[in-house]
Amino acid sequence: NADGNGVLIGVNSDYNLIRYNVIKNCGLKNSNAGVYCYGNNNDIYGNTIVSTKINTYFPFSLFLGGSSADSNKVRDNIFCADSVGSFIVHVIGQVDNVLQGNCYYSSTNYYRFLWSGVFYTSFSAWQTATGQEKVSGVNVSVVSDPLLNVNFALRDTINNAYMIDTLTNYKLQALSPCINAGVNPQNNVWNTATVDFFANAVPNGFYDIGVYEKP
Repeated sequence: NADGNGVLIGVNSDYNLIRYNVIKNCGLKNSNAGVYCYGNNNDIYGNTIVSTKINTYFPFSLFLGGSSADSNKVRDNIFCADSVGSFIVHVIGQVDNVLQGNCYYSSTNYYRFLWSGVFYTSFSAWQTATGQEKVSGVNVSVVSDPLLNVNFALRDTINNAYMIDTLTNYKLQALSPCINAGVNPQNNVWNTATVDFFANAVPNGFYDIGVYEKP
């Protein structure tokens, strides 16, 4: 949990890879976000971003803003929220940002997207208006419970990086709709990962969505 951003990509910070991170309850104050991006041409893929309301604060999942934030690619991430809040915020003026192969889940079935100054309260309305989450005109997103082992665990932090494998809440259950549902980042990213958050080989068949590639 953090008041600030989980990941901040600053102004003139371009061509970064943000991949295979668990980001939970970051951006709780001051309109911050799980991932807040000011830069250009960044690749944000394979992350699991979980937002749980704490007191009166609710973080954004992804914020593309500032004076630029153009041509960023956001693929194969899980955006998981348990209350009313914004999944995606895209400030007026940014161009050529692409979202594909992501999973969106609200436990209250309330979806909110702010895109170029317009609020959308359903995924379908946002997708129709923006053309996002499509490849060759075909939907490539998942709008469903990702079936993490535990979607909204309250206490699952660690203070030892050697214990990452114990964060099993963020692994996918056997029937998860995110298994084999991602888009292939090798077609778009200049340097793709060979292992996931848990050191499993990537890919295993098709790409899974989120930090976990099911063996």
